[in-house]
Amino acid sequence: MTNWQFFKKNNSYSLKYFKRPSLATPETNEGDKHLRDNPEAVGYYDAEKHRIVLIKKYNNIAVRLHEYGHWLNALIYIIMEVAWEFIWWGCSVRSIFIKKDIADESH
Repeated sequence: MTNWQFFKKNNSYSLKYFKRPSLATPETNEGDKHLRDNPEAVGYYDAEKHRIVLIKKYNNIAVRLHEYGHWLNALIYIIMEVAWEFIWWGCSVRSIFIKKDIADESH
């Protein structure tokens, strides 16, 4: 596997972050563990499931914008991470410093 192939495979997880997250609006916080455990919270961005969860009665533009801000922060992080990995793997900078075949690393 070439450095470029490894870069593409290793960063394929990030593609989901480049589209707007889904929105879930439960009636109360009872059905959501995160909201139950944090009674002051009325919503949150779940990066793992790539969705925003807002309690229905607090679903307004200000709260949505706040939660979309968390997604944008995560997106900026992902972009920076992919750019950093592109330099290391995609441009083969790794090969300058590490003289080891990627196939050897799987053992």
